[in-house]
Amino acid sequence: MAKKNKVSLEDMRQEATRRQDNLASDIDELVDRVNPKNAVARWANEAVSTVKGLFRR
Repeated sequence: MAKKNKVSLEDMRQEATRRQDNLASDIDELVDRVNPKNAVARWANEAVSTVKGLFRR
């Protein structure tokens, strides 16, 4: 029974993280619509961090 509760808590944690990521994405999209210059800067930062992440492995 304890294992079942642990799995459900992990599921709840994953769901909360997914919702938080979705909310952050929605906020980013709204900011980008207000000021498209922000979108370009954010995309450039994401591209740099992705490339750095590939070389760290």
